[in-house]
Amino acid sequence: MPENQSWIDQISRVGSPIAIAAIIGYGTWDLIVQPLFQGETLSNVCTARILSVSVNKLSLNPEFAEDEPQLPEGLPIVVPAGEKRAITVRLENPDRKPVLFTWKADRGKINPQGSSASSRAVYTAPKTLMNDPVSVLVQVQGCDLEERSLTMAVVPATPAPDPLSVSPP
Repeated sequence: MPENQSWIDQISRVGSPIAIAAIIGYGTWDLIVQPLFQGETLSNVCTARILSVSVNKLSLNPEFAEDEPQLPEGLPIVVPAGEKRAITVRLENPDRKPVLFTWKADRGKINPQGSSASSRAVYTAPKTLMNDPVSVLVQVQGCDLEERSLTMAVVPATPAPDPLSVSPP
């Protein structure tokens, strides 16, 4: 180095290439590398969620089951003792990930009992009058567990009229 160069010239000679390399390195990280990592985490975000849980009278054709009026969430659903109801979970699952449903009823019977891939279960009310909690755990692969609960209010069954005892008008 020539002796007549000032210390500012000496620093600028070394500092300029370092500053340029730092700016290029930061720009590469900020504009190219970091978005690649963010894109990877966005693809792992769970997009599945429970839309609704409905209870209908049991029908041989579930597509045309008679809808019972849906009560506000938290209110019990009235079921006569010993009768069956179809419980259906509507799920939004745009990525079509595998889903596992775990059904549970405290006193009544639920079919399928335990875990299955079916979003529909059949609940049979017990003969005893009570409030029977029913729950479903929904596990979508790669997502957190979601649980929905509802209460079945088991009421006395209304006897069917005997066709032989009805007198003609």
